[in-house]
Amino acid sequence: MTDVIATDQQRLAVGTVVDLVTIDPADGPAYRFVTGPMGGASPVYQGHTYAPRPIKIDGIKASGEGAIARPTLTISAIQREVAGTDLRGATVTRLRTLTRYLDGAAEADPNRHWPADRWRVEQLVSRDATEAVWRLVSAIDFDRQKLPGRQVLRDVCRWRYRRWTGSAWDYSQAQCPYAGNRYFDASGNATADPTKDRCDRRISGCRLRFAAPAALPYGGFLGVARVRQ
Repeated sequence: MTDVIATDQQRLAVGTVVDLVTIDPADGPAYRFVTGPMGGASPVYQGHTYAPRPIKIDGIKASGEGAIARPTLTISAIQREVAGTDLRGATVTRLRTLTRYLDGAAEADPNRHWPADRWRVEQLVSRDATEAVWRLVSAIDFDRQKLPGRQVLRDVCRWRYRRWTGSAWDYSQAQCPYAGNRYFDASGNATADPTKDRCDRRISGCRLRFAAPAALPYGGFLGVARVRQ
């Protein structure tokens, strides 16, 4: 937290704490709300306007032991454009400050606030006619992550190759960047028929398509060798 906020906490009359929540979906505009009625007003902080809405974040706790807390975000069905949206993967940020530091206040200061809390929306817990509840995970919660992120294979490229539709190449699902007009079958033999173009998923197939000195976008791990005792 900032030194100023730390000093404020030592006062007998700190003032009103305001929670500003931003929900930022990966594929849409960000939603900004303030928890609490705020007298019907929409406070502005750091140039952003926050609409007063009946939303809440439960289960926030700080602990140096045990599993990382996974709070829940509850959004009233009154806010239909948010409550009815698929928020999985969205970033949720809570910024706490004092009302006297909001934009337009006598002591307005965009730098006076507690450190921001950030989570990622993991899954929908429940949804009914009154509210939607979402499970949040911390940005540093790796409990369900595995290393490596994909299987380590030395001699097999895992990238998805382009697909011939009969009249043109379909790259919509392709991961391999090859877009040339030289074709090779699965055995590495040159062919003029695009329907027979297949990558053998080995470094040899990569070299046929990407001439030196071009970098090879090979999806295998050539540095991995068999461990011998």
